[in-house]
This record gives sequence, C-alpha cells and structure tokens, in this order.
Amino acid sequence: MTAILSYDEKPGIQAIENTVKDFPSVTGKQACTGRDYEYKRHGTVSILAGIDLSSGAVHGIVEERHRSLEFIKFLQLADKPF
Repeated sequence: MTAILSYDEKPGIQAIENTVKDFPSVTGKQACTGRDYEYKRHGTVSILAGIDLSSGAVHGIVEERHRSLEFIKFLQLADKPF
C-alpha cells in the first residue's frame, strides 16, 4: 500500500496561557466572548503535521525543538497504522 502524505511544519509558535477567564457574551451589549489582553508566555513550540491523502488519517506532534530528530519522530508516527 502506498501512502501519499501532505506535510507542513510551523516552528516558533508562541505557547501562551490566558491570565483570566474569558468574558461571556452579553445580549444587546457584547455579541461574542471577550478575552483580556494579558497572557503568560511559556516559550515557543514547533508543530509538525501531515495528512495521508489516501486514507484521510491526520498525524501531528508538538515539540519544544525543531531539528531533524523531531522530523524523524513525526515520520515514525506517520508510519504506524491507526
């Protein structure tokens, strides 16, 4: 069986955490949920993701570093059957 994998990676994504809960919507005043501008930063992460175009299976990992070792880890994940 041949797998056709569409792959993309996004290094340097900010890992952030909200400092307060979201503000709920208010009928007639605020149509959507609000969010405070303050956040806590937890560094950056890399996202590696792919979809097997033959089966539709989605594979993805989030890693702290962006090296060939992480890419190999992704390929090993994608090679395992669901």
